[in-house]
Amino acid sequence: MEPQRNAPGGLPGSKMMSPKENLAITVNGEAHDLEIPVNRTLIDLIKDDLGLVGTKDGCQQGVCGACTVLVDGVPVRSCLELAIRCREKNVTTVEGLRENGRLHPLQEAFIDNGAVQCGYCTPGFLIMAASFLKENPRPT
Repeated sequence: MEPQRNAPGGLPGSKMMSPKENLAITVNGEAHDLEIPVNRTLIDLIKDDLGLVGTKDGCQQGVCGACTVLVDGVPVRSCLELAIRCREKNVTTVEGLRENGRLHPLQEAFIDNGAVQCGYCTPGFLIMAASFLKENPRPT
């Protein structure tokens, strides 16, 4: 069961609404123009506004890494990142690792080698591994 995320516009159970701003963002190659509360986290935008379910919200403290996505190619813990800070940036989630409709070779390797375990932290592992291999294409 996933932890309760913040209600749009505030803390859980909060009735106070946050001011809204327009956000132009590209997620997995698809451009989006949204009006969002300024305190909306990137993971809430990804899951609640865009309906992408691959990125997992594990600890809400930036410790576990399950929520890691790439922002302009750099790994970011999406539970800590405000979505508004990603204005005009490119975000890649685990769904965006697919290439030409096929699983990324890392995704295939995880499946082939039983590396998915329960699958909850697998998206973060895949994003970090993809980032690492982009920087180090021939690791030792």
